[in-house]
Amino acid sequence: VQAVAPQATSSAVVIVESGRAIVGAFMQALLLAVVVNALILWVFLRRWRLVGLTLLPLCLSGLFTLATLHLLSIPLNHANIIALPILLGVGISYAVYLVMGAAAGQTRLLTTPMARGVIFSGLTTLVAFGSLLLSSHPGTATMGLLLSLCLVYMLLLVLLVLPNLLLLASFRQDFRGK
Repeated sequence: VQAVAPQATSSAVVIVESGRAIVGAFMQALLLAVVVNALILWVFLRRWRLVGLTLLPLCLSGLFTLATLHLLSIPLNHANIIALPILLGVGISYAVYLVMGAAAGQTRLLTTPMARGVIFSGLTTLVAFGSLLLSSHPGTATMGLLLSLCLVYMLLLVLLVLPNLLLLASFRQDFRGK
């Protein structure tokens, strides 16, 4: 509409433009949150490679989720984008547990009580987020789908990929400063 009539200001134009502004603001906030979290992780881990390994499952799960939403033709909009900051905190915590476990010298990470805690915590959160799928409100339902998809990808990556990456990266030598 604005391409044809730039002066148009109907409620439809306002709604579309406010939605774009919200999505843009959330994307900026998400990027800033990732940068701040990376800096906080660096303070504790003191190695950028370890920070990268901690953030990798989070970034990959985000990409997989966006790809899945695209394949399912579900748009990322102002109703479901609220989920992204929530997933940032949850996703980093799961990876941090495994990274810190490896730093403590645990070699069989998936057999530890810590890994079981990550699994049960993740499944509990998945049930809670998944219950949003039952909502009659389309925005809430798609937010539940976004949260559920991303959390499933996050758990799979943290539990199946991250332990192998930690072994490949000679994690224990990194932490000792060798």
